[in-house]
Amino acid sequence: MVVTVYARHSGKCPQSKVKNAGQHRRCKCPLWLRWGKSHKRSARTRSWEIATKAARKFEEELEREALGIEAPKPPDHVTIDVALELYLADRSQRGLKDSSKAQRLLGRLRNYAYSRNVILLKDVSARMLTEWRVTWTFNKESSGPAVAWSIVKTFFRWAHSIDLIPSDVSSKLKSLPIVRKQVQPMTRDEMEGLLAATSQCGFTPEIVERVRIFILLQRWSGLACIDAATLPRALLRADDNLTQVHRTKTDAEVFIPLPPAVAQMLRTHANDHPDYFFWNPERMKKTSLICQFGDWLRLVFDKAGVQHGQQQMLSHRC
Repeated sequence: MVVTVYARHSGKCPQSKVKNAGQHRRCKCPLWLRWGKSHKRSARTRSWEIATKAARKFEEELEREALGIEAPKPPDHVTIDVALELYLADRSQRGLKDSSKAQRLLGRLRNYAYSRNVILLKDVSARMLTEWRVTWTFNKESSGPAVAWSIVKTFFRWAHSIDLIPSDVSSKLKSLPIVRKQVQPMTRDEMEGLLAATSQCGFTPEIVERVRIFILLQRWSGLACIDAATLPRALLRADDNLTQVHRTKTDAEVFIPLPPAVAQMLRTHANDHPDYFFWNPERMKKTSLICQFGDWLRLVFDKAGVQHGQQQMLSHRC
């Protein structure tokens, strides 16, 4: 049986007196569903897209009723742990390379919910999300809170889209403001101070060379720390250009020309894995590698008298 959507215009609506007024979509009048000779009911929405989906779903219900088929039982409610495991597996299958940030943040949400005896994903309420979000310790002057909230919203939208939860509770909360700051690249004096400081931190000669090359790579490539630290050797061409480099944060592919001197330093830099300049995936996780470089760079910045907050300036080019 066919279920159609139509608009019930108010007397003040300019579309109410035109021909086939029920099919005009240029207003926000309530939408209804109609089937059979005289059956109708409210679609409980003013969106044609949502009403059309409701009509198709209702058609399936009427067809099952006519055939004497019982309606499918609602799925069993899943725990937050099961939902997270499925979400991360789905991201991996879709080719989304790095889920470490989502795994950490959503793991904190799970721990927060469990501490309040909330085990099932359906029982996570908008109030709980609000209370959890208030506990965040991100720097409010950065984009961290907005990025973190986008990760949470993406998870709940996904869970709702595959019927793990009846509604997306995250949509009830306001988004967090995105703070955009103009970051200037380091000056020549600051770069020279950093490079000089690498040999004043008590590092071994091997680590001094490693950190110097890493600083120069970030300076001239504009790559984030995680992308520079895990850069494969195969992406550096003979003409000193980096090609097909995928940024972890945006998954955008970029082309990067390097100064010949920096490219040559990378080629001659010794590493314990032949496929990477700095990383050995058989020995170290990405997160451990980033922490290691972070520790080294903090020492270098301290010795050079540069604030830690300026480390981001390394990956900003003139």
